[in-house]
Amino acid sequence: MWDIVMPHLRNPVQRQYRLGTRIETAGYKLGGLSALCHYSMLADNSYTTYSVGKGAANALELNKQPSLPEDETPIMVIQVMRYDLSYLGDDAVDPLTAILSLTDDDKSDPRVEAAIEEVLEECLRD
Repeated sequence: MWDIVMPHLRNPVQRQYRLGTRIETAGYKLGGLSALCHYSMLADNSYTTYSVGKGAANALELNKQPSLPEDETPIMVIQVMRYDLSYLGDDAVDPLTAILSLTDDDKSDPRVEAAIEEVLEECLRD
């Protein structure tokens, strides 16, 4: 079913902030590649990606934080999601949201492809 539905789903990330300084993230969920790494044996980037809802993004005043260009390595990445992150019981967004929030560059990496298959096998194909 996932293979049929996947082409019709869109990336849940509304906006992404690539930060050059660390901000307090206690209580926020891992997102993107960091979440996929949480659910698989894949090693994370040198920086952590977090996911927040729109309310948390406003509270963090992310729009006032300077964002780094794509060619620079950030200290951390904050993804603002299009919907509320109400997935309970874990430190990361749900596995399907993690997969959907990956960039095309991330998905083209064979190691990431293998991790996606591992996670899908675990959560969808029991």
